[in-house]
Amino acid sequence: MRRGFLLFLAGALAVSGCNQEEAAPSMPVEDALPEAREETIVLPVGATTPPMFEGEWRVAGVDRQEIDIGWAMTASIDADAITIVSQCMTFSRSYTREGMTLGMPDVPPATGRIEPPAPVCARMPLPEEQAVSKALQGATLTYRLPDNSLVLDGEGGSLTLFTQ
Repeated sequence: MRRGFLLFLAGALAVSGCNQEEAAPSMPVEDALPEAREETIVLPVGATTPPMFEGEWRVAGVDRQEIDIGWAMTASIDADAITIVSQCMTFSRSYTREGMTLGMPDVPPATGRIEPPAPVCARMPLPEEQAVSKALQGATLTYRLPDNSLVLDGEGGSLTLFTQ
């Protein structure tokens, strides 16, 4: 008797399922919602927001390697531009800064300053100078390390600066 009741119940459930309208296929949740992609930024131990940014700096390294080219490469940072000079080579970019975030607009702002023309180099840029230029162009972060170095970091590489 019990077996018969179970068979009846299974048949009744099967028939009742036939009378329902077929539900529209549901969209998987991961397709319905845009994926939240937060980029995790890993900073070196002891990295802090630089309290002092503007000033005169010595370019000590690029991509965490010391620069040893026989002369000092210098960086001047003012309120809206970073300029690096290596003998007759000059690399310059405008910037904005909010905390550790460094923005580098493609078009420098008009400053009203009249600059003398840059000296003409009679040589090609050294690999170190090319790496410095690439790192400067791609910098998106700035932070201070416990050794008092200022680091400009981003997709183009990193620059390590020390005060002069």
